[in-house]
Amino acid sequence: MAPAKAVRVVSDGEALEIPIEEKTTGQDLFEEVIQLLGIREHWYFDLSYTHSDGGVRWLKRQKKVLAQDVGRQATPALTFAVKIIPTNVASTVQLLDTQHLMFKHVRQLILDETLVCPSETALILAGLSVQAKFGDFAQDKFEAGCISSNLSEYLPQRVVSQFQMSKDAWESRITELYISHQGLSEDDAKVEYMKTAQTVPLLGCSLFEVQHIDGSLAWLAVDTLGLRLLNHADKKPTKDVFPWPDTKAVTHSGLKFAIVPQDAAKQRPVILRTTTVTFGKNLSSLCASLHAYHKWITGPEPLILQQIRKAAQKEKQRFSALGSRLKLEHDLREQVTKERERAVASLSAYQQKAEQVESELLETRTAADALSGQIQSNNMEVNLFAQRAHEAEQALEFMRRERTTAEAEKMALEARALSAELDLQRARAELARREHQCDELIETLQQAREAEAAAMDRLMRSSLPSSKEGSQIFSPNMLPHMLRDDSRLDPDTSVADHSSARHHNGTNLRSSTTATATATAAAAEPTTNGTSEQSPPQAEMPAGVRDQSLLTALEKENEEFGQRSRVLHLQLRSLRDEMTHSKHPDESSTDPDDVVPSDNNALAPVHQNPLMLRHKVCFVEEI
Repeated sequence: MAPAKAVRVVSDGEALEIPIEEKTTGQDLFEEVIQLLGIREHWYFDLSYTHSDGGVRWLKRQKKVLAQDVGRQATPALTFAVKIIPTNVASTVQLLDTQHLMFKHVRQLILDETLVCPSETALILAGLSVQAKFGDFAQDKFEAGCISSNLSEYLPQRVVSQFQMSKDAWESRITELYISHQGLSEDDAKVEYMKTAQTVPLLGCSLFEVQHIDGSLAWLAVDTLGLRLLNHADKKPTKDVFPWPDTKAVTHSGLKFAIVPQDAAKQRPVILRTTTVTFGKNLSSLCASLHAYHKWITGPEPLILQQIRKAAQKEKQRFSALGSRLKLEHDLREQVTKERERAVASLSAYQQKAEQVESELLETRTAADALSGQIQSNNMEVNLFAQRAHEAEQALEFMRRERTTAEAEKMALEARALSAELDLQRARAELARREHQCDELIETLQQAREAEAAAMDRLMRSSLPSSKEGSQIFSPNMLPHMLRDDSRLDPDTSVADHSSARHHNGTNLRSSTTATATATAAAAEPTTNGTSEQSPPQAEMPAGVRDQSLLTALEKENEEFGQRSRVLHLQLRSLRDEMTHSKHPDESSTDPDDVVPSDNNALAPVHQNPLMLRHKVCFVEEI
C-alpha cells in the first residue's frame, strides 16, 4: 500500500523523513523513530508538535497520526523531545546517548529562559558546557573570542543583561570557570551539568495555569514526583502537594480537572478548572503518563531495564577502559609533547647557543683580523718610530757635535770677546791718555801762542823806531797767518825743514828788528784801556845793553818755541797716522771679533773714537 504522507521528525538538529500510512498510529511512528535513532531508553521521550493555537502538544500514541491536528499540515513536523526528566539523572539514565539528549534538552530550556536559572548557577553551567564542547583547556588550541562571539550559546540573555559587562569580560569569567573543570571528560561534564541543573527549581516540571473553585488563579506543576500547586504571582510552592503514591487518579470532565487521593475518607478530591477542554485533555494525558512512569520505575525492575543496565555497565566498563587507554595515551602524548617541547626548546637553545658561538667566532675572527691589521699598523708605526728614533739619535748626535762645536766657538768667542774687551779697555785708556795729552798739547800750544804773541808784541814795541825808516812793520796779527802758512806744509815734510824755516824766519826777524829794539822795549810795557800802570822806578840802563839783553831773551824764547813746535809736529804726525789707519782699516778689522760689547750692551767698534781725534788734530793744525 502506497504511503499517504511523509512525516518530518527533528531530533538533535537532524531531520528524518519518515513515510506513514493512513492507519499509522502515534505508537507506530514512535517505535519507528526510536528504531531509526537507536534510542533504547525510549520512555523518557515522546513526539511533540506545535498546535494551531501556538501551544505544544504531545502526539497521542493510540490515535492515528493523520487523524490528529498535526496530520492536517501539508508536511507534518514532529520533534523527538524529552518528555520525562528523572529526579536523579546520573543514577537513573544509563545510556550515554540518552544523557546527551537530556543535556541538550535541559540546556535549551535554560538558554530559552523557559526555565529560570540563577545567575551564579548559569555561569557554572556555562563553564561545564564549554568543557563538554572543547574538552580540557589548551592554550594553543583555545582561540580567543570563541566564547564571546557565541555568548548566547552559553548564557541566557537575561543574565547577560543583568550585569554591565563587556563580551570580553564575560569570556574571561567563563574561561576561568572552564579551566576549573580541568580533567572532566565530555560525558562526565554533561552529567555534572545535569546534576547542577537539577538544583534549579521547577526543573522537569510542566506548568499549567489553572483556577480554583473560588476563582483564584494558580500554577499546577506536574513532574515525576507528583502534583503541586504554585502561587500565580511568584511561582513559589504552596502546601497543596499531591505525590503520585498518594494520588489514586486524575480525571477531567470538560473544564473540570480533579485530583483524587488514595484515601478519599481522609482527604477530599481537589477540583480545579482549566481554560479550555483541550488543555484539560493534555493535562490529564501528561499526568497519566507520569503516573504510569512512576509506578513502572518504583515497581519491580523490568527486564528491559535490567538488560539496559547491564549493557550500560558493560558500555561504561568499555568506555572506562577506553577512557583509561585514552588517558594513558593522552598522558603519553602529553609526555611526548613535553619531551618534544623540551627537545625543541633544547634544540632551539643549542641553535641559539650555536648561533651565539658562531657570532662570537665571527666577532673573534673580525677582532683577530682587526688586531692583525692593528699589529701590522703597529709594526709599521714601530718601524717608523725606530727610524725616527734613529734619525733623532743622529740629529741628537749632530746637535751634540754642534753643541760641542758651538761651545768651543762660544769659548773662543768669549776668549776673543775678552781679548777684545781688554783691547778695548786698553784702547780706551790709550784714547783717554791721548785725549789728555792732546788737551795738554792744546793748552801748551795756547800758552805758546800767547807767549809768542806777547814776544811779538814786545818785539814790535822794540822795533818801533826802525819803522820810520820805511821798513815793513811786523804786526802781531801776522803770526797766525804765518802759522797757517806753516801748517799748510805737506804732512810728509820733515820736522827739520819746519824748524829750519822757523829758525830762518826768526833770524830774519832778529835782523829786521835789531834797529828797533830800543823803541820796542819802551813800548813793551802793557797797557790797559789806554792807561798804563806806573811801575816802580828803576835804574835806567844804557841803550845798547838793553837792546842786547832783549835780543838775547827773544832768541831764547824763539828757540824754546822751535823746540815746542818740533814736538808738536811729531805729535801731530803721529795723530795723523792713527787717523789715517782709522780711515783705511784692513779687511780683517771688520771681523765680528773686533766688535766688542760696550757697557750698554751695544756694539762699539774700536775705530769709532778716531773721529774725535780727527777734529782735535784739525783744531791743532789750525792752531
